Amino acid sequence: MTKKSITHWLLTGLLGLVFVAAGGAKLVGVEQVLLPFVHMNMLAMAKVVGVLEIAGAIGLFVPKFRFLAALGLSGIMVGAIAYHLVLDPEKAALPGIILLMLCGILAWLNRSAVKAKLVS
Repeated sequence: MTKKSITHWLLTGLLGLVFVAAGGAKLVGVEQVLLPFVHMNMLAMAKVVGVLEIAGAIGLFVPKFRFLAALGLSGIMVGAIAYHLVLDPEKAALPGIILLMLCGILAWLNRSAVKAKLVS
């Protein structure tokens, strides 16, 4: 395995674990995780986001879907960052910003898979 390949899989594994944990916490109803949704009076949306996070995490491990999964998870992080910047202390947005950057890096690393589909 090359250094690039190892880094790629470590990033995929890290993001996969983070998003399975985050999505699972929303689905099982961990109170601290649900507070932003309660604050916006959108508790049902927590379940939707939880399912999308888990689906995205699974998609990260399927090379064919990795690029799109990383983009989808990036979109979720944009929403989380917006929430924290508008309705929460700004420093609470930092984890979302870091995850957005990592998802962006993973999407960038997998952009060639999309290019290959468009060319063929």
